[in-house]
Amino acid sequence: MGFETGTMMLAGALTLGHINDSGFWVTAKLPGLSLTGGLKTYTLAQSITGVFVLILALIGATLLPMGA
Repeated sequence: MGFETGTMMLAGALTLGHINDSGFWVTAKLPGLSLTGGLKTYTLAQSITGVFVLILALIGATLLPMGA
């Protein structure tokens, strides 16, 4: 398994947040958001991060291939 594969797996894991994630509760409760508002905010942020990491991994795999 190469670097690109691991990075793409990370992107997939980041894309979907879960309500049991401690980061969700920090994101929802610290600014005083409701459960619904916190879930919307956290899901949007996680989705953007996951897509961004996936794009970076694809660019890195194209420019710097790790082998055949």
